[in-house]
Amino acid sequence: MDENIESLFKARMTIFEMLSDRGYTFEKYEMDNNIDQFYFVYKNLTNMFGLTIQAYKSNGNIILIFFPLEMKLRVNSIRSMLDKTKYVGAKHIIIVYPGVVTTFTKQHLNTYYNTALRVEQFCVKALQFNVTKHRLVPPHSVLSKEEQQKID
Repeated sequence: MDENIESLFKARMTIFEMLSDRGYTFEKYEMDNNIDQFYFVYKNLTNMFGLTIQAYKSNGNIILIFFPLEMKLRVNSIRSMLDKTKYVGAKHIIIVYPGVVTTFTKQHLNTYYNTALRVEQFCVKALQFNVTKHRLVPPHSVLSKEEQQKID
């Protein structure tokens, strides 16, 4: 089996853990339980949205997770993702790219900081395991107002 597909499968599993930890609910498919089924689906993909995950929070917020297939993430792909994001009404997206992000694409993504749309990006290699589950990493939690004031 292709090493890149195995890495993508592991990254997808880590994303599911991240979504659960962040309080999102989502639907898992057969391909998410079995790497052989994932391989079959991956090999038969017809567009970049075939692996997209849509998750929800109890307050109605929607997050989309995109897995573009191209090794170089380009602006045209970002625009397609943003079109889908607007159509769905999501305010938060995660892009999991397999290779590199072009300089022009990085500049384009930077224009979305400090806007209503939150954009996160991860390389597939960075998601091979969930670092927050490592035995040497303490549990992460949101600080209370009092804890925040103590730090300030």
